Amino acid sequence: MGIGRTIFFATAGDLASNLRVLERQWPLNYALCGAWREPHVLVYAGVDAIPDFGVSATGNETGDTQYLVVPADTIIAPRQIKQKKGDPFFAVDGIAVNESLVFQHGGIFGDQTLISGYVAAVGNSRKVADSYRTFSRAVTAGFELVNGIRVGPEAHQLWRQGWRFTQSTRFSRAFDLRLADGDEASS
Repeated sequence: MGIGRTIFFATAGDLASNLRVLERQWPLNYALCGAWREPHVLVYAGVDAIPDFGVSATGNETGDTQYLVVPADTIIAPRQIKQKKGDPFFAVDGIAVNESLVFQHGGIFGDQTLISGYVAAVGNSRKVADSYRTFSRAVTAGFELVNGIRVGPEAHQLWRQGWRFTQSTRFSRAFDLRLADGDEASS
């Protein structure tokens, strides 16, 4: 991944409304990233089909579910990963589908914590750069830029209420996104 990565804090509402607008113009599929013993691909036709959208299952950006974002007419074939012993694994990832985007929605974890999400490009072509720019701008339309991080409108309200905004609950709070000087979180 060399073209870009857009990090954001957003609720399901912040993201879904923006993605629905984009999907009306550009039909998209979201393929679950991962590796399995069987060569299957789990594809969701649109943001509304993604289960637990806007919820962080692990409290850790890198441990949460990722999706390859591709045009709806893209055929995704998992790549085979041979093992020294035993049956191979079959992976759906940026290597299996070059020239794609990776989307991790982040979301609410536990009590008053919002985990960051991101959009990243896989590949270095002009086509993927254009797709990344279009998708990341659409996803974060109406978001505020805070210390280089995009914050959705609903998420911003949670932040002002004192919610923790972090990449991982395992990180020190010193690494959390902080309100700017002069802004007050309500207690």
